[in-house]
Amino acid sequence: MSNPKPYHHGNLHEAILREAITLAREGGPQAVTIRAATRAVGVSPTAAYRHFKDQSSLLDSVADIATAELIENLSAAFQDTEGSIVDKLMAAAFAYFDYAHDEQNFFECMMASRGFGIPAGLAAATDGPGEDPRVRAAFNFYDYMGQYARAIGQEPDWEFMVQNCLAGWSTVHGFTVLCTSGHLASLSDKHKRDIATSVFAAAIRGLEFENPSDPYLNYPKN
Repeated sequence: MSNPKPYHHGNLHEAILREAITLAREGGPQAVTIRAATRAVGVSPTAAYRHFKDQSSLLDSVADIATAELIENLSAAFQDTEGSIVDKLMAAAFAYFDYAHDEQNFFECMMASRGFGIPAGLAAATDGPGEDPRVRAAFNFYDYMGQYARAIGQEPDWEFMVQNCLAGWSTVHGFTVLCTSGHLASLSDKHKRDIATSVFAAAIRGLEFENPSDPYLNYPKN
């Protein structure tokens, strides 16, 4: 049996990351270690530190790949779904929900990483798409929310884009996690999806671009 080919300068990074991604899909964030990834590649752990400064850096790189996959799924949901903007928003919410279920371990790596500041990224997207694909995805999502705002007779005020994005994401993400690893995990897939339809619909109805901080906005006035 021949010995493994030595890694040339420039491809050890990719080899370690590739093995780390495999570990992540199989075991989640706790499985992503420099020792395990380098063992799979066939090099010593010390060799990895020229490419990843520490274990968190390796997990951040894995999370970047998971995030890119999720963004691709969300983008496809918006672009491929026919119908109204409500249909597209519902499809995107279910794309998020389905990705977390289909790739639960990989999804959890994305959530465990702290390499990308979500609030800062959402704020940056109000200034334009930028170079970071995550900021660009947020900018594109703002465009869809703008379409929804105009459809309900409101102006898509950029001042409220971040609040609406966080409100919608918190609802979709929170319910998704309850279903994957929380108190709703034991429900059947059909039951989860039935409830999800109501939860995601409520998140869309809650988008408000004129006075989103007023809890009495739709409350009967005496």
